[in-house]
Amino acid sequence: MLLVMAVYVLAVLLLCAGFYFARLPGNTRQIVRVAGTAYSTMTDASLDDLAKEKEVQKCALEMLQQTVHLIVKLLVILLVTAFPVWLATTLGWIDMETFMSFALRVDVLLVTTAAILVPVIAFRQIRKYGR
Repeated sequence: MLLVMAVYVLAVLLLCAGFYFARLPGNTRQIVRVAGTAYSTMTDASLDDLAKEKEVQKCALEMLQQTVHLIVKLLVILLVTAFPVWLATTLGWIDMETFMSFALRVDVLLVTTAAILVPVIAFRQIRKYGR
């Protein structure tokens, strides 16, 4: 059971590191910004339909690129997170059923959530108030 916990902790740490280093909120804000630009273009009365069409197509292409980029980042994060579990299972160190029954326990999920959120909230508060 100790090895199951170690693999679980490693997977959670990799997940947190992946989300931190991938800078997903920045990508998401960029997608929303492009959508706002497209909306502003569509409601701009000073542009004719052809100019609106060109600008909206450019925004749509950029949104598609940003969305694909975001999806690729998420897939890489999930693969990196799953790697220690896959490796430990492949080497026969842990049983997948035992791992999943541990990882999906309510107490484990609550402790993991608290262990992730408390430092994040504390860091934001420290950064906000400069303490």
